[in-house]
Amino acid sequence: MQSMVTAETGISWVVLTREAEEKSPKDKGPLVYRTAIRPQLRMIDRIWLKSRWQRHTVEELIAFQTRRPLVALSRKSNARFLFADQLCSALSVRRTAKQLRIQWGLWVHGKELLRESPTTSSLLIGADLVLANSAFTKRLAVARGAREQRTVIVYPSVDINRFIPPPNREEIRGKLGLRDSKVLISVGHLMQRKGHEHVIRSLPKIRFAYPKVIYLIVGRGPNELPLRTLVQELGVADLVRFCGRIPDLHLPLYYQAADIHVMPSTCDGDVEGFGISFIEAAACGTPSIGSRSGGIPDAIVDGVTGYLIEPGNVDGLTKRIVAMLSNEKLRDQMGSAARETATTRFSGKAFAQALINAFRQTVLSE
Repeated sequence: MQSMVTAETGISWVVLTREAEEKSPKDKGPLVYRTAIRPQLRMIDRIWLKSRWQRHTVEELIAFQTRRPLVALSRKSNARFLFADQLCSALSVRRTAKQLRIQWGLWVHGKELLRESPTTSSLLIGADLVLANSAFTKRLAVARGAREQRTVIVYPSVDINRFIPPPNREEIRGKLGLRDSKVLISVGHLMQRKGHEHVIRSLPKIRFAYPKVIYLIVGRGPNELPLRTLVQELGVADLVRFCGRIPDLHLPLYYQAADIHVMPSTCDGDVEGFGISFIEAAACGTPSIGSRSGGIPDAIVDGVTGYLIEPGNVDGLTKRIVAMLSNEKLRDQMGSAARETATTRFSGKAFAQALINAFRQTVLSE
């Protein structure tokens, strides 16, 4: 939501969100209002919800708690359009928009559309604007009931002034203690769908060609312990560094130190709706290897800014990594193309223009 409300579109936004544990500098000013959202409701609230709606789903619970402040804030700000940045808050937005007789929309990201749901279909059918983060997500949304002419792809953006190519990649590696190494990196939550396991399984063969290869795993998550166990079982503990969560300020350094960004996501009951790490790497001039899964093909131009492989194909992944590590000229060409793509397709300016176009062809067309 932050990228939407800060984009230079000429649209003024007022944001209603949940209370934060700590006050954020972004809370200064009149644009952000916060309200309490309790994960556990009082018993009397649950009884009322069940008597009124025969259920108390997550969407119903959020609507129950946010409807009143949302109506009040919408009236106070003379809102002409309401927008939900997640499907779970769309019910509250839809009911408020209906009460105030204004248009509304929502953002969908992919994963939340994998399971069929009457509530989801009802929300998608009724939305005046559905923003999808990739072609894959748009197809899912339309399949679940969204009106195709009202569903528009708007890619996430990356700060191309913060994520920049390094003047000297080897010098950056030296700062991280990686000098004279070939460096692979994965950035993201440590969960099974990300495919870290496949990269780890490729390392025994890669080390024959490049004994000093290092694989940086940036992030934390529930799959960390199984990954650490796998690293020990395969005898590649000296090649893998679990970096934990890196502060946003320092994250560009890690992309800049890497020869290849690798995230061969799977699609076994889960999915990557887009994959922001691909365009962060691209902005740093680092080519990527990803899988033909979910929205990843929208983030990588196969053979130009990196490569796409079939999900779960460890042999194919290994061959691509070795081939890229052995060809510095190819990596440089792909890195330059990746930076150019990030600048033209995934910059803040491109994001703002895509938003303007989305509103023009849907809610403003009337």
